[in-house]
Amino acid sequence: MSGAPALALNNPAATSPTRRGIREQTVSERRRMYLRACALIEHGYRRPLTVSAVAAILAISPRQLQRVFEQFGSRTFREELLWRRMTAASELLAHPMPPLAEVPRLIGYSRRPTFARTFRRCHGVSPSAYRRARLARC
Repeated sequence: MSGAPALALNNPAATSPTRRGIREQTVSERRRMYLRACALIEHGYRRPLTVSAVAAILAISPRQLQRVFEQFGSRTFREELLWRRMTAASELLAHPMPPLAEVPRLIGYSRRPTFARTFRRCHGVSPSAYRRARLARC
C-alpha cells in the first residue's frame, strides 16, 4: 500500500459528531451573518452600500458575504439591496409627498436618471406614471 492518506469515508474521525458539530456551528454562524447583512441593508439602504462595506462591518471577506447570500438567500446582495430600494420607492410614490425629485435621494440614489431607469426596469413604468396611477386609485 502506498503512503496516501485514507479517504474521509474510511476515516472515522471525519464523520465523528465533533466534525458534524463544527459543520452545524459553521452553518449557524453563516445564517447569522446572512441575517445581519439583511438587517444592515434594511436599515442602511438609504446610504451608498456595497458588498465590501457590509463585509467589512461583519468582519468577513466580500466573497464570503456573497457565498452567504448564495447559501441562504433567494437573491444576491445587489438584488436584495435593489429590491429594498424599489420597495421603498413604490411606498413613497404611493403618496403625493415627498416630491418626485426627492425620492431617489431618500432611497439611496445620487442620480435621478439612474433611479428612473432602474425603477422603470423593475416596475415597467416611470416613477411619475407609477405615482399618477397609484394616486388615481385613491
